[in-house]
Amino acid sequence: MKPQGKECCKTMGKGTKHKCDWKPTKLDAAIAAMKLHAHTAKILGNPKVFLPSNDFHNRTLLEAFEATLEIYRRCYEANEINVDENPSLARERLFQQQMAMVAGRWLQAVEGIIKSQFHVDSNKFWNWAEMTENTLKKIKAWHEGDKKRYGAIAARVPEEDFSRTGGNGSRLMLGGQCPPALC
Repeated sequence: MKPQGKECCKTMGKGTKHKCDWKPTKLDAAIAAMKLHAHTAKILGNPKVFLPSNDFHNRTLLEAFEATLEIYRRCYEANEINVDENPSLARERLFQQQMAMVAGRWLQAVEGIIKSQFHVDSNKFWNWAEMTENTLKKIKAWHEGDKKRYGAIAARVPEEDFSRTGGNGSRLMLGGQCPPALC
């Protein structure tokens, strides 16, 4: 049973933030991405289910593993960008979040291949798929919040200031272009 209003926290001390006031934060998204990566590594590391049979099978498993690593890396990078200190990095932060969501959607596609190819146990698969979906929801909520918060700043940043890497690195995925949703 879910507590109603502030009733859940009457026994807490003065000045303590109420549990019912909790809202998702950027840290929640990064932690969810890290847990997703660890869970995926645990699932894919099960030799009883995923016997290394050929390069095709190994490549599929590697795609899933790399996708979770990419999700976490992008969340970590976005989390490290402090727009309050350097407003010219607002667009880069939004871009990293967007790329984490792209990698998450790719992971969902690869999960479907793994489900049909390896006949993964239904409960384990659905738990993994649900964990992926929840992680993507957290990243999306974080991204939407940052879009509202930094959208005007990001729109004013010239394209040449977009990347901390000087126009290479993470931007290669889109050929150096800003995703349409951000520009």
